[in-house]
Amino acid sequence: MDEWDFAKIRRYILGQVEAEKQKNLKETGQEFPDYRPGQFSAPGTEWMERFPFREMGTSHILLLENSMYMDMECYQQERSGKMYQFWSYIPGRKRPCLMFQASQNRNLSHRHDFTEMVYVCSGTYTTEIEGEVHVFGERDLCLMHSGCEHREIEQECEGIFLYMGFRQTDYSSLWKKYLKKGTIYDFLLSAHKKEEHPQFLMLSLPESFVQKAEGYFSCMFRELYEGELLSDQSCRIWMIRFLNFLEENGTDKRKTLLPDRQPVLLYQEICDYIRGHLDTVDTAELKERFYYQEDYYNRLFRKMEGQTFQKYLMHQKMLRAKELLQDTGLSIPEIMKQVGYQSKPHFYRCFREETGMTPIQFRKGKTEE
Repeated sequence: MDEWDFAKIRRYILGQVEAEKQKNLKETGQEFPDYRPGQFSAPGTEWMERFPFREMGTSHILLLENSMYMDMECYQQERSGKMYQFWSYIPGRKRPCLMFQASQNRNLSHRHDFTEMVYVCSGTYTTEIEGEVHVFGERDLCLMHSGCEHREIEQECEGIFLYMGFRQTDYSSLWKKYLKKGTIYDFLLSAHKKEEHPQFLMLSLPESFVQKAEGYFSCMFRELYEGELLSDQSCRIWMIRFLNFLEENGTDKRKTLLPDRQPVLLYQEICDYIRGHLDTVDTAELKERFYYQEDYYNRLFRKMEGQTFQKYLMHQKMLRAKELLQDTGLSIPEIMKQVGYQSKPHFYRCFREETGMTPIQFRKGKTEE
């Protein structure tokens, strides 16, 4: 494309979508193939080359490959057949188009290791963020922190939406130096350092500023589409410019604070993870899994349990060891391995501290005289 204004970009994408429809029609007899769980995002499939991120584990944490990604998506409801049709276009990918039809919500709750922005180009966008349903209209915009749990309610979405994701670690120094002080700066930097911080920020663009905002989107689309050597750095510059523009011209700025619910939800998920990974888990592993610094977990467990993470972990390990001693015929070394102990004296010391008995005495049902 010689020119890159947003209206022409949308027409170009719609042309690509129409071409993909005809390809699908020729190959499958359907413009929008029926969705099958796992067909587009399962590791090892050809569709993975389309995505600029990958899934990690069962909690659906998406990991961004580069500093930034962009994705234009469309939902269209087929009310007579109780189906919705979906297409997506990601510039710069080997297979930029994806489309299917489905009869139920497919999108699971997930988190990112990056900050995500959703802009409603047209229509209505419905999403659940940290258990609360929010509806966005045309020209509305939402910024979500990494770690913020959310999902699109696809059967209630209709329209065209622009997604952008950017890794905070790649932007922090630029934000500190060039981002104008204000609501967005506080959201992206100052507030994020606090234990309880805003998980998402909602804004709305006045109609008179839409064309200028979409001009910034066009510049970022061009960089990603062309994929030149310095496109990653260029995208960072355009994103800073856009955020500064948004700070000056966005209206109805609302921060949603989740001071009670978020730590509880996170605590519950961390506890479930710990119980399932007693043989390996430590604060370093939790940092890789949940993207909070290691000292955060001690503060969280002191707040929720009145004890350190290590005390909680030892208690859970001893509970599991007691179950295995009572309900299985596993040897002591096998039980130690399952609950993450390498040293027999250390295991015996912790077990005695928890129960007042040795593991053998506990298995036999005898107390120490």
